[in-house]
This record gives sequence, C-alpha cells and structure tokens, in this order.
Amino acid sequence: MAITEKSRPNPYTSAHEDVFYVISSDNVAQPNFKYVFDVYIDTSLVARLKILPEPNFNLGICNVGEIVRSYFRNNNFRGQPPDIFDNSSVPNDGRFTKDITIQYGEEYGIPTTTYTNLENASGVTVYNYYNDLLYKNIAESLSIYKNNFLSSGSVFKNITLDETFFVYYWNEALVNTSGTVRKYDAAGALLGTLLITMTTLNAELVCLSPYPIAIGSSFINSSVAYYTYTVNNGTISRMMTFTLDCFPKYAKYNIIFFNQFGGFDTAQFRMKSSRKIDMERKAFGRTDFRYENTGFILYYDAHNKILRGDSMTYATKFNHKFHLNTDILNDAEFLWLQQLVASPLVYLELYKGTTPYYFPVKILADSYDIKTNRNGSVSNFGMDVQVLQELNTQFS
Repeated sequence: MAITEKSRPNPYTSAHEDVFYVISSDNVAQPNFKYVFDVYIDTSLVARLKILPEPNFNLGICNVGEIVRSYFRNNNFRGQPPDIFDNSSVPNDGRFTKDITIQYGEEYGIPTTTYTNLENASGVTVYNYYNDLLYKNIAESLSIYKNNFLSSGSVFKNITLDETFFVYYWNEALVNTSGTVRKYDAAGALLGTLLITMTTLNAELVCLSPYPIAIGSSFINSSVAYYTYTVNNGTISRMMTFTLDCFPKYAKYNIIFFNQFGGFDTAQFRMKSSRKIDMERKAFGRTDFRYENTGFILYYDAHNKILRGDSMTYATKFNHKFHLNTDILNDAEFLWLQQLVASPLVYLELYKGTTPYYFPVKILADSYDIKTNRNGSVSNFGMDVQVLQELNTQFS
C-alpha cells in the first residue's frame, strides 16, 4: 500500500496562479477515505487539508495557491537608499519567494484514523510574480530574468544628474556578484571605473542614479556624457546604459511601480505633463443680511464694508492629480508599460528641494491600448494619476 505523487508545481511557479499537487493511493477503496495534505511554508506547518478523491480517477488534487499567497508579505518600496544599493533582500523577509513542502497522508476506516507523513514531496519555491497571456500555463516567464535585472523595460535610459532610477537585480545563483560603473565622454572615451561589491542576497533594489553613485566622490558629473552599469556573477554579465540629459525641456516625473516579476521598476515621464487640484466644498445657506437690536438691517460690516453673502463655505477637501506623458515609445516599451497600469503599488516621485519623496498614487485608467508601429504610428503614453492623500483647508 503506497501513496504515489502524480504531479507537483513546476519550477518558478507563480503564487498568483494555481499551485497543484496531485497524488494517488492504493487505499482509496477504504471506507471514509480522504487524502491528507500537510502544507509547510518555510518549514512551518500552516495547514492540514483533507480532500475527497475526485470521481473519475480517484486522485487527490490539492491547490495550495491561496494558502501560499496569504503568507507573502506586502511589498513596500523603501525609497532612496543611502548608496547605490539598498541592501534589503526581498526573499529574506518573505516578499519575493516562499519555500513550500507537502507531506502526504490519508484518512480512512470506521472510526476514521488519520495517517500523516506517509510520503514527503520535495521542496518547491513559489515566487511573487504573475504570468502574462503568452506564458500562463505554457512556460515560466520568470526564468528569463535569472541573474538579470527584474525588468522587461529597455536597458537604455536617459537621466539627469539629479534624477533617481530604481530597478531590482535577481541574483538567483546566490554567488558573489560585482557591479561596475563605467563613465564615458561624448566621444566614447572611458573616463573612469567604479567597482561596487554586491551581496549574495537573492534579489535586491539597485539605485542607478547619478548622485547616489557619486556619494563620497564626484564620479558622475557634468563632464560625463553617458555611463554604464554592469553586473557580473562570474558567468553571466548584464548591463544598463544611461545617457545624461543635462537640459531637459520639460519638468520630469518618475513613477516607481511594483512590476510583473516581483520587483520595483522605474517609468520615466519626460514629456510635457500637467498638474491640477480637484476640490470638494461644503457650505451652508444663510441670509445675506443681519440686524441689530435697533432694528437696523445690515448687508455688510459697517466698519469694513465686507458683504455677508447668502452662504458660507465651512469645509474644503482637495487632492492632486497629474497628467503624465512619456517620450515616444517603441513596441517593446508599450508592452512593458502595461505592467504599470496593472500594478497594485505605484509611487510618484516628487522633490522638495533636492530630496525625493515618494507618494502613493492611483492610476485613473481602467484600460490600456498596446500600440505598435505596425497597427499605428509611433506614439507616447499618457496617463492620469491621483495622489492618495486627501488634504483639508482651514475649517470655518
């Protein structure tokens, strides 16, 4: 008599899809028979599920996706790091991965008896990302980004000296990894190299902005035309290139968003954008005159000649909205930015002096048109966002 494992989750399974385990048993004909699945997350028993055999093949089919999802911590963007690396591991605090193990058992008999840990499924790592149309139940899209930047955005960016840029790097191999910044002049001549040691954490937030790189030095300055950032783990090398835009025509805005692959990504809105304030006012009605004990009717203050009016505003609430526009996008960039519209966590970067602050925002669009050069002309992407912070004026 034995339990046989029929299938388990594939490598790089998304926690936001079905996470199926399927088993069979030689005892399925016993009275009151049920399959028992003990679910362990990071070595802790979190659930014991008892499941009846399905009617066609008497298999035990268990989907633990909903359980695993509930044990992921919420992702929170931490903002500007003090140096090029935030040094905050995503998986170590339960935001990027969860290790799950299932112990198989069964229950049967009169009275029923539960037999646990009859067979042990080997551990499976489940990831906090989501698949898209061409990958769901077909392939593991996350595996493409092993030992790479966790972003499907372009590796060529424009940036100003006072601008930030964030992206995650996934050190899946967990080996010693180095990051190298190289700066060049307009003729392409190498001006200098800066080596930055990375930790062996699984995934970490990287700030590739000019001024964090230059902390303690003037490594990136106005003499630099562009710089590259290369990550090398001894086997695989990945690079991003940043061209310095010293005199941008319009005010620039950065959106930091939680992307499809479980990391934070930066979308740059560098074309003409606008800002407005929406207000909600509450008022009460009153007469536009008053009278004194002498019986004299006054429509204004006798001393200051201030008219009364027939209503008075006693409370005003307001919030800020922005209409943002990107540069002209290519086909791949339009595909990439659909993640922004679908993201559950989106932050707008605003500056107070030279200090960036990150405000949570709501995207006010419910649909997104993916444009291509074949079915239309080249275009930019515009969107409206609302800062999730309601403000009050003085109450009267």
